[in-house]
Amino acid sequence: MVAPMYVSGRYWTNYNPTFMPPEEFAKTAYDRAVMEAVVDDMGMCRFHRGWGEALANELYKLIGRQLDKAVYKRFAQYAVKAGAEPRPWESKRAADVVSAMAKELGVKDWRFESFEDYLEWWRRYKESLDKLLGLAGV
Repeated sequence: MVAPMYVSGRYWTNYNPTFMPPEEFAKTAYDRAVMEAVVDDMGMCRFHRGWGEALANELYKLIGRQLDKAVYKRFAQYAVKAGAEPRPWESKRAADVVSAMAKELGVKDWRFESFEDYLEWWRRYKESLDKLLGLAGV
């Protein structure tokens, strides 16, 4: 499942072949984005993130710093100030991709029969993501 994040592209979201309720997806995407930001902040190649994430606290201690999991929140705050917040899928083609993925994975809870269905999923996802980031109501 893919959905726009405050830092798009790269691997800063949940790219697993799964489909879940928007609140759950926001949590998994947020968790992945935070750890990808940490890996980047360490200057570590993302292909070593498996062991790097596990040792992140210790690696930071070696250089006299603390692990900063709030770095992604600051990216998001900047995006809000810059007017560059994530937006809903912009085209019918993008909506078709999400719908096809949901069908392929056997999702029964979400039927994307109209563009409004997509927007409802999006609104709930974005609201949940913003709550996790402490941006709700910003």
